Amino acid sequence: MGTGIRNAGSGGWTGPTLTEALGSSDWAWRAVAALRCWIYDGDQGPSESLSSVASVAEERVASAVIRADILLHEGRLDDALEIIDEALSSDDAQPADHAWLQAQKTWVLSEIGRVEEAVDLGFAVLRARRLAPADVTLAAIAGAATNVIFRAAGWSSWITPEGDDGQGANSEEDGSQSQRIGVGLSDVIGNNDTAASWWRSQLVSWALPEELGDIFRTWAKDTSIRIGGGDQVYRLVRSASLLSAFAADGEGWRSALRMLAQHLLARTDRAVEPGEAKTLLNMLRQSGASDDVKLATRRIVRQGPAIAGREAARDVNPALSTHSSALADLDLLTAAGDVLDPGQATSLCVWALDVLKDPSEYFQRTHPTFYVQFKLIDFLSAAVGAAEEGAQHEVINYILNQDATGDGIVDLNTARLIRSIPESAWTSGQLEHAAILAHHESSRVTAELQRLTSRSDTEIRERLVNRAKDGDVAALEGVKDVTTLPAQAAGAVIAKLREQVETLCEDARRGAFSGGGIEPVRELTLLNLWHPSVSSWEPVLAALQEPSVHASQQAGALDLIARLGERVPNETRERLIEVIRPLLVKQPRERWIDQTEVRGLAREALYGLGERLELQTALLGGPDERRSAAYIIGRTEQTDQLDVVILLANDHELEVRAAAANVLSRWTSKGLGGEKIAQLAMQLIAHSGTDTAAALAAPLAETANRPATAEDLAMLLAGHPSASVRRMVTPAPPNQC
Repeated sequence: MGTGIRNAGSGGWTGPTLTEALGSSDWAWRAVAALRCWIYDGDQGPSESLSSVASVAEERVASAVIRADILLHEGRLDDALEIIDEALSSDDAQPADHAWLQAQKTWVLSEIGRVEEAVDLGFAVLRARRLAPADVTLAAIAGAATNVIFRAAGWSSWITPEGDDGQGANSEEDGSQSQRIGVGLSDVIGNNDTAASWWRSQLVSWALPEELGDIFRTWAKDTSIRIGGGDQVYRLVRSASLLSAFAADGEGWRSALRMLAQHLLARTDRAVEPGEAKTLLNMLRQSGASDDVKLATRRIVRQGPAIAGREAARDVNPALSTHSSALADLDLLTAAGDVLDPGQATSLCVWALDVLKDPSEYFQRTHPTFYVQFKLIDFLSAAVGAAEEGAQHEVINYILNQDATGDGIVDLNTARLIRSIPESAWTSGQLEHAAILAHHESSRVTAELQRLTSRSDTEIRERLVNRAKDGDVAALEGVKDVTTLPAQAAGAVIAKLREQVETLCEDARRGAFSGGGIEPVRELTLLNLWHPSVSSWEPVLAALQEPSVHASQQAGALDLIARLGERVPNETRERLIEVIRPLLVKQPRERWIDQTEVRGLAREALYGLGERLELQTALLGGPDERRSAAYIIGRTEQTDQLDVVILLANDHELEVRAAAANVLSRWTSKGLGGEKIAQLAMQLIAHSGTDTAAALAAPLAETANRPATAEDLAMLLAGHPSASVRRMVTPAPPNQC
C-alpha cells in the first residue's frame, strides 16, 4: 500500500511513495495521492484536506472539483453543491477555472430539480468557451453544459428550439431568460466533438476487445501468465468515468460507471463478499441503469449473499434521489424489499405513503420520467412485509381509504399490495372495513379484499359461492380453500373451465396464445382433485396431450398432480400416466413467449401417480430435471441417496440447490437421518440467498411438532435477512382487536 504510486510504473521510477506523496508539500503530489487512496482503497480522507494545502486559486478550484466529484460518486449531491458554492464564492479563479466550477454546478443543479438555474449556468459556460475557443478544457465542459441545456428542453418550454445556430443575438452577459443563446441538436453534436470526448470514446473502445478477450480466455480455461496483467478493462473504463466526471459530463460518467459495474458484477459469484457486492450494486444504481440494478439486486438477494442487498439499500435515501437515479433507487429498494432492515423498511414505507399523498416535493426534485404511483405501490408490495407493525397498519389504512382510481394498472398493483401484507397485520377493525369495501363492484382490489375476508364474513362467502354456482370462474380468486366449495358450485365452475380449456386447445392448434389471469388447465385440475363427484378430466388429458399447448399452460396441472396424485381416481390414473410420459422429452420452445421446462415436472407428476422411474437420466439432464430428481429423492425419503443430495446442494443452478436444501430440511423436520442431515441443512444458511433460505424454511412451517434438530434449524433461519423466511419459521401473532 505504501509503495502504490511507485509501483504504478516500471523502469526505475524515482517519484515518491504513497506515504511520501500524502505528506508532500507539493499540492500536485497530494492530489495524486488523494485520488489514488479514493480510487483503490475507497478512502476519502486525503481528498477532504486537499484544499488546505492549495496555495493558488487554480489549486483551490481543482481541490473543490476533486472533492465534489468524489461526493457525486457517493450520491451526495447536496454536499457536493456546498463544496462548489464555497469555491465559487472566493471569486479569485481565472475565467476558465470559474467556468469549470460553473459546469460542475450545472450538472448538480440539473440532477436535483433546479433546472432553470442549471440552464442559466450552462449558458454562462457556453459564453466562456466563446471567449477562448482554443482551450481544450473549456471545450470539454462546454459540451457537457450543452447536453444539460438540451436535455432540459424536455422540461421547460422556453429553451430555444432546434435549428438555432447557437451564435444568435441573444448573448448578453446577464444570462436572463430573454437573453440566452439558442441550443439545438447541431450544437449538441458540435460542442461534444472535442478532444476529451474523443479520448473518452477511445478508452471505452479499447476496453471492449479486452473484455471479449477475458471472456474467451475464461471459456478456454487459459492458464498462461500474461505479462503486464491486471484488470485492463477496469483501468480503461474507470479512466473514462473519471474523465467524464471531471469534465462535468453526467451522461458520459453514468455510461462509463454502468459499464464498470456490469464488468465487475459479471465476475462475481455467490461466494462474493457482501461488502463488495454492496459497492457494485450501488455503483450500478448511481449510474441510473434501473433495469440493470433491478436484475443484479434480484440475483444477489435470491442467490446470496442476501445481506448484500440489505447493505446496498442502507445507502439509498429516495428523498434525496436525483433525476437520473430516482428510478434506479426505487428499483434497488424494491428488489431488496424482503431483506430490508425492519427500521429502514418502516421509514421507507412511511415515506412512500407520504409521496403518494403529496408527490409535489418529490416531483420538483427528480422530474421523474416514470409512473411514480405505480413504482411506489410496487415498492410497498416488496417492503411492507419487512416493515414494523405500525407501518403495516398505515399501509392498510392507505388502501382502505383510497377511492377507486379507474386505473387498471394501479388497481392490479394495489391488489398485489394487499396480498403482500401479512394477514396477521390486519386488525379486526381493518378487516371489518375491508369487508364493507369487498361488497362494492367487482375489481382486482375488491377480489383481494373478498379473499382476505371470506372466512370471517359469511355474507361475502355466500356471494362468492353464488357467483361460483353461476359459473363465474373469477370467484375462485376470492375463495381461499376450494375444498370447502359446495359440489353444485364446484360443478358449475368446472363446466365453465372445461369450455375454457377446450378453447385453449383449439387456439393452440391454430397458433394463438394468451397469457395472464387464471390458468384454466391448472384450476380445472385442482377442482377435479378435490371434487371427484363432479370432475371432468377429459379436457385436462387433452391439454396435456396436445403438442401445440404451451408448456407454461401445462406446468400448473403437472405440479398439482405431483403433489396430490394420490387423489386421482384409479380409472383416470393410467390415462394420465399415458399422456404425461411423452412430456419427459418435451423440449422447451425457443420462442420468447414460452421457454417453460416441463420435463422435470412431468417426472414428478409420474411419481405422484405411482410410476417409478430411474433417476440417472434426470441427474444427467438440465436444471429442471436435476431439480426434479432432488424433489423425488426427498419425497420418497431415500436417505441412502444423501451423497446425491449433497452434490445437488452445490449445483451451479440456484433452483437445483434450493430443491436439495428443501430435501435436507424436510428430512430434518421429520427426524430422518439424525444430526448429520440437520448439520448439513444448517451449513446451507451461511451467506444464503432468499431462495435457499425459503426452501429450508418451507418444511419447518408445515411441521407442527418439530424435533430438536429442526428447532435449531428454525432458530438459525429466524435470524435470516429475509422477512418472509422469518415469518415462515416464527408463529404469527393473532389479529389484534
